[in-house]
Amino acid sequence: MLASQTPGGSNVALPSSEEAFAKALHPLLRQKCAECHGVAQRPLFAVLDPVKAHTTLTEHQLVNLNDVSNSAIVQKVRIGHNGLDPGLGYLIEDGILLWAGQLNPGRDVTRPTTFIMEPKANAVITGTVLIQAVASDNVGVTGVQLILDGTALEKIEAKTPPFAWPWDTSKATPGIHTLATRARDAAGNWGFSPVVTVTIEAQAAGPDTVAPTVSVTSPQVNAVLTGVTNLVASASDNVGVVGVQFILDGVNFGAEDTTAPFSVSLDTKTLTNGNHTVSAKARDAAGNSTTSVVVNFSVNNPVPTATFAWISQNIFGPKCVSCHNATTHYNNVDLSSYSKVMSTGSVVAGSPSTSKMVIEINSGAMPKAGTKLTPAEVGAVSTWIQNGAPN
Repeated sequence: MLASQTPGGSNVALPSSEEAFAKALHPLLRQKCAECHGVAQRPLFAVLDPVKAHTTLTEHQLVNLNDVSNSAIVQKVRIGHNGLDPGLGYLIEDGILLWAGQLNPGRDVTRPTTFIMEPKANAVITGTVLIQAVASDNVGVTGVQLILDGTALEKIEAKTPPFAWPWDTSKATPGIHTLATRARDAAGNWGFSPVVTVTIEAQAAGPDTVAPTVSVTSPQVNAVLTGVTNLVASASDNVGVVGVQFILDGVNFGAEDTTAPFSVSLDTKTLTNGNHTVSAKARDAAGNSTTSVVVNFSVNNPVPTATFAWISQNIFGPKCVSCHNATTHYNNVDLSSYSKVMSTGSVVAGSPSTSKMVIEINSGAMPKAGTKLTPAEVGAVSTWIQNGAPN
């Protein structure tokens, strides 16, 4: 005799008669299951040799004599395993009972009947659906369980009519699903409904209200920069980032970068030496946007020799003398030579704050036409004047 461990922890002896097994159950297993479990798919309980089949069936504890209907081999068939007719489970159950010598006239062997009323077969469903079933028995139904996609939901067994379960399909995967019910009576007989196939319709996504996340990854906080460098940001979104705009000292800097990695080149010589800030603003296609935490950094480029020759070559020449020269001398200011610059009174040596040149530059009035001076260029002019405006 071989013992079969049941879920309740008790042991029930299985019959060791291989001859009884060969007559009562083995032919049915060969007919219905041998294609898989008689060739290569383990456990091999449907092989041609009944002795080997008997050994496999008992060793793998596929039979439960405490509750034959809940035997593993019966339950597999009841849920349509490998496309088998769920009704085959009844035949296997009777075969087990016959093998064990428990099939007798005095036992209630009438199984409950059950089937699903709603939803209908092949229905397309959305939202919350009420699954409704009916069940009946010659003595009485003691419980009905829902089987969803082949798994019996035992914890929500309905004990009394109406047998119904609400199903929130929004929490399930869109596509095809199977429904069935199983009903039991007091004698331990189980009845299974036909399988109903339904389709959960995919729902259109709602409006995208999730904003991107973004952070400046370069420069690092309190970094000291010189020369040419890159401002770099990292951004992500639940749908997708469509653009990142860098913000330098509170003002948009460069064009919005629309492809990752998000970066823009910065020539720090266009900035004054000292403290600056950078942040980045990321947006998605739905218009959601997020601005990163501000990163503080500083610029410390070498200061050029503050002489008129350097100022004339790098600032006045390219940006100023087209208007302020010996011919046009706009506003009576001639910047074409050192003597002309100093004779106009626009420079007060040693005092940038009172020099008309610096005042006009800082106000944005000069240059009136053309490219404005960068902060670094303004700083160079002020330093030159502060140092006494040397030739």
